[in-house]
Parts: sequence; structure tokens; C-alpha cells
Amino acid sequence: MAIDKHDPEYLPVPFGEWLPDQPPTGLQGVVTATNVIPDANSYRPFPSLVTFATGVSGRCLGGIVATDGAGNNYNYVGDASKLYSLVATSFTNVTRASGGNYSTATDDYWEFVNWGSTVIGVNGFTDNPQVITLGGATFANLSIGVKAKHIAVMRDFVVAGNISDSAANVYRVRWSAINNPYSWTVDAVTS
Repeated sequence: MAIDKHDPEYLPVPFGEWLPDQPPTGLQGVVTATNVIPDANSYRPFPSLVTFATGVSGRCLGGIVATDGAGNNYNYVGDASKLYSLVATSFTNVTRASGGNYSTATDDYWEFVNWGSTVIGVNGFTDNPQVITLGGATFANLSIGVKAKHIAVMRDFVVAGNISDSAANVYRVRWSAINNPYSWTVDAVTS
């Protein structure tokens, strides 16, 4: 749909440049620009939101766009009980085949990282970390001996934060072997 520049909804309102860090005295711009997008010498109303994809059965609790070596993008999201992959304009259930649905606590959410050709996700202390090969059919348990609320990639390591490997050991950090997110054994050789 082409934008008609003569349509009153799209006529620019002549405000100055957005200058929130300048003092208000003698200001030749605006300090607050809410629900607008920049246009030539002005601002336009922010467009309405539209549904892009369907298929997630619950409230989305986190997601990631992961890119493989060839530049292909893969979208994964999770709700309280399932993980999904975006196929065209619909999310497909890619929840682990072994173990069934997840049990994400009400105050937890999914965090994901892209490691090489895989995505690894964590959702707190109730489920094992999950791993999928980009474009794969289902996630699987990543049996590393810890459950975590946070996950990140730091140089050559996958790092799990706020972990729980027993009832007494929480709020700690652990990392994988160097260049190997499948090995979490404490070992000086693998760092």
C-alpha cells in the first residue's frame, strides 16, 4: 500500500529535532517524542501493530533469532509449557520428544543463546537446559548437571548463571568446556 502524502493522517507535524539532553530554555526542538517515528523534518504517527505469526498457545516468555553460517535465520520462542519454531507465518511446536511439556515457573522466562549451528535455552530451575540444531525437528535435554535461569556466550564458552545443581547450591555461575557446550565437567584441561 502506497502512502498518500496528502492524507491528513500522514501529513508531517512541524516539530524540531528530538533533543532530550538539551536544556528547555530557548530549545529549538522537542524533549519528548512518544508514539511517533521520524520523517523528513518532522514525525509521523507510529503505525498500528499487526499480527505476523500465530501458533503460540500461551504467553510468549522469550525468544531468539539465530543465524547459521550461510546467513539463514531461525526463530525460536517459548511459553510456559512448549517451545516453538517459526515456519512461514506460523509457529510449530518443537518441544522435546522425550520428557514432554515444560514447567516454567510463573516468575521465570526463557533465555536462549546461539552457539554455532545450535540454540540452547534455559527456563529456570524446573527443566534441564534445551538444545536444538538450527532447523531441527525438536529440542532435546542438554544433560549438563545444572539448571539455570540465565545463559550467555562469552568468547569460547557457554556460561550458565543463577544455576541450581542442588538445593544448597544456587545463584552461582558455571561454564562449559572451551568450545564444547556439551561438556560441563570441572576440568583444568578444558578450562
